[in-house]
Amino acid sequence: MSIPTTTRADLVGRIAELARTCPDTVAFAVAAPDGRLESLTYAELFATSCRFRDHLRELGAGPEMLVVLDLDNEPLYLSYLFGTWMHGGAVLPVSTTLPAPDKRSLLGLVETAIGPTLVVDAAASAGLRESLRTGPVTPPGESPGDGEGATPYLYLTSGGSTGLPKVVSYTFRGVGRSSSPHATGGREPVGLDGTRLVCGDLHSTGKLTLALHVVLTGCRVVTMRDFAVDTVTAVLREQTVYSLCLSPFHMGRILVHPDLDTAAYRRLGRVSHGGTHCPQWVKRGWIGLVGAKRVHEVYSSSEVGGSARPIMCDGQEWLRRPGTVGLGQGIRILDEQGADVKPGTIGEVFVAQTTGRANYYVGSSELRAAADDPTYVSVADLGWLDEDGYLFIADRLSETLRIDGQTVYPSMVEEAIGEHPLVADVAVVGVVDGTGQLRLHAVVEPVPGAAGRLDATAVLDHCRQRLDEVRFPRVVQFTERLPRTREGKMRRSVVREIAAR
Repeated sequence: MSIPTTTRADLVGRIAELARTCPDTVAFAVAAPDGRLESLTYAELFATSCRFRDHLRELGAGPEMLVVLDLDNEPLYLSYLFGTWMHGGAVLPVSTTLPAPDKRSLLGLVETAIGPTLVVDAAASAGLRESLRTGPVTPPGESPGDGEGATPYLYLTSGGSTGLPKVVSYTFRGVGRSSSPHATGGREPVGLDGTRLVCGDLHSTGKLTLALHVVLTGCRVVTMRDFAVDTVTAVLREQTVYSLCLSPFHMGRILVHPDLDTAAYRRLGRVSHGGTHCPQWVKRGWIGLVGAKRVHEVYSSSEVGGSARPIMCDGQEWLRRPGTVGLGQGIRILDEQGADVKPGTIGEVFVAQTTGRANYYVGSSELRAAADDPTYVSVADLGWLDEDGYLFIADRLSETLRIDGQTVYPSMVEEAIGEHPLVADVAVVGVVDGTGQLRLHAVVEPVPGAAGRLDATAVLDHCRQRLDEVRFPRVVQFTERLPRTREGKMRRSVVREIAAR
């Protein structure tokens, strides 16, 4: 069943409606390290958005202008999106940590494929802050970018863990009303004072789309400039937080934090995560911390967001099938020839477009569709379905290795190493040794205070009890901090550089 596409006018109209009906309700806030919030009410979010639209007009920017948000999380972040949409333009949020050469390549790609760009970075935002906070407000008229043949209004980037991120068009569907699953967190009713705390950078697909969904349903979103366990805990102590959204990486950091105030977390009504593979020890730790019925995993991707319903799995369901991401409705697992595989067999995951057309890559890259049914598209994951149709993820397609004629999934090796109590984080990559053979190389980050108590011998002894010969790492290297993005995705290309030193 197709769900109507959400237009710029829908998004802008909903914010205008909320500014009228609940003007003094906090819509969006950014937490300081001590938990204090810098906030925008719905009336302030609407007003600052209108003023940014006027700023674009003063610059002479046409509706074809692509506004690139090169910003860390800040209170005006959403104002730049809604202001651009009022103007009829499109927005591309990017990571501030993207290396300069990659950022130049990314801008060159979108300028060629989409049109002229206007970059809003930290310096530009600082210069706009005062003018956007004060001054007259002119309500928006009809959004010039809507109508037949309308161009996309939002572009997002892939994780970029293996290189330059891909740019994906993104379309919302059915956003902003009480029927949205984000209005109640998908499970339990909650009042408008129930805050959603979102950990991670808003340029990330999962974080931004969640934040927009929640704000548009009339609920408050809180995020932070930089993830820190103490900041999360402070917000949970100081605010009435209903749900916490974070990545498995953030979840692990919280679990290994010394002297964690567990009482602050037990008050949560819901914890949701997605993004990357969640190690079983992390999932079990959070089930023990907040309870199985409150832990929810969401499986989706930038490519099919808005065109396929996400797969969801709560902790109770997960305990019955450890490792699953949920019932794989609309999922096919195909082999290299494009044929469906038997239950329990690992293959490429293809997702059915059940609610609309899938998003598309900007540039020469294309989504791969199943040869026999183009309504199924690949999300570049490898996984399998069990006999009951539950989906399990093995690894990213790009990370799969062939060693001694066998297929090796680094995430499974990382899972085994990560179970060691003195390991805070681990990445496993393939490195060619002196004989020209590909071998596994593990880069390990010890938990705080364990650097002198954890050595390669301890890690390898731990692996011998859990891994067979072909999946056994030949080298264990230690590092103070693994190169993850701030939303928790491992920068595999940097890990390979570390391993090659």
